Amino acid sequence: MKSLKSRLKKHEVTPNTSDWSKYDDRLLKAVEKGDVDKVTSVLAKRGVTPTKLDVEGRSAFHVAAAKGDVPCINAMLSHGVDVTAIDAAGRSVLHLAAKNGQSLCLQRLLQQDCPVDTIDHQGRSALHDAAVAGCASCVKLLLDHGAVVNVKDGDGGTPLLLAVQACHPVACRLLLDRGADVNSRDKESRSEPIPVKAWTQCLHYAQLSKNPEVLTLIRAAVEKAG
Repeated sequence: MKSLKSRLKKHEVTPNTSDWSKYDDRLLKAVEKGDVDKVTSVLAKRGVTPTKLDVEGRSAFHVAAAKGDVPCINAMLSHGVDVTAIDAAGRSVLHLAAKNGQSLCLQRLLQQDCPVDTIDHQGRSALHDAAVAGCASCVKLLLDHGAVVNVKDGDGGTPLLLAVQACHPVACRLLLDRGADVNSRDKESRSEPIPVKAWTQCLHYAQLSKNPEVLTLIRAAVEKAG
């Protein structure tokens, strides 16, 4: 099995702005303004690619996903945009939609068979980002489309661990209902002398959060896990 480091290296993308044109610039600005008519007009120009990265490592496609602009997304989809494209940080459009809680946009993109478990340069999947954002609808959509519930990021964190840290009880419940491992530990815990069975990291983070709903939920999950 390939290491996480080698998998991240494979997905590295460096912006190439040498062929950035005025039409690319117009497309990006039209998306930022939410002007779908302008987006459609610019896309008709020869050589315009909505996944082309600007100097900041963004593309029109990724900006539209982050904004949750479904009309602009639809315009790009109708022009055959590459739904697997990533930005300079290794993020797919699913990452951006999930991170910003754009569930309607996320649903539209999932209908186009966007790869659900693409990892960015931090080793995070869109499910990680949805968990951090606490967007329950995004978490559910991703899980319904086969996202790996116990996937670990570059620091060993699972979506459940991140949801607990961010104090999102609804997201935690959804993840637990789909089989999230309450005993999972990230890299920070490897040097800790406390046995997992005596003190799970999820419970530790839940107590630090001082959120009674999260604490009750995780404590019950730990007890159920035995």
